[in-house]
Amino acid sequence: MQEIPIKLMVYVLPARFITNIPGFKDEHDSILGTWLDAVLPKEGKWIRCFQDSPYWQGFQFHNACNGKGPTVILIRVQQNIFGGFLDKNWGGVDGFIWSKRSFIFSLKNLRGLPPFKMDLKSDKLDKAARQDSVFGPIFGDGDIIINSNPTQSAQSSSDLDKSYEFPSQWSSFTSDERDNLLAGSKQFLVDDLEAFFYARKANCSLLASYNYKNTSL
Repeated sequence: MQEIPIKLMVYVLPARFITNIPGFKDEHDSILGTWLDAVLPKEGKWIRCFQDSPYWQGFQFHNACNGKGPTVILIRVQQNIFGGFLDKNWGGVDGFIWSKRSFIFSLKNLRGLPPFKMDLKSDKLDKAARQDSVFGPIFGDGDIIINSNPTQSAQSSSDLDKSYEFPSQWSSFTSDERDNLLAGSKQFLVDDLEAFFYARKANCSLLASYNYKNTSL
């Protein structure tokens, strides 16, 4: 009996986030994508609107990403990779931003905990994020604050869980342990930060050839 060779077709899903952040792996892309698929249509594409550079200032992030709709912020502090998703526009008058679908997340942390996300508390929907034209992205009422000049001044901070619900499986963590979880310390220097906006399917073809890079002014 003649053996018939069987050809196996393997399909590899393209990465959602084309990023230069060291340590960001395919598994992180997949996990983050799963979380995002629950709140946004799958047909869209994530386009980078901002990539940091030495001595960058908060206003440069806003110049590049304000008014572009849903965004994902990826942050690296040493070996920690974390960030946040906002389904609303950055920009407009300084103040808090309302949402019920935004979340913050950890993809890699020095405690060795698996990737996790934190959803908004039901009574904090009015404090999902904060627009401040001087600062970089701010999530919650201080849960994640990226200060201006964050690569040179250790004034960025994480103060969990002000607006976002801390995972119940680690409810025994002390306040200090929670604050240190995302970045390894409550206050920190940012090593890398990239921001991506969500382009809906109708706009993807127009943006396919556009390479968004850091907009240093």
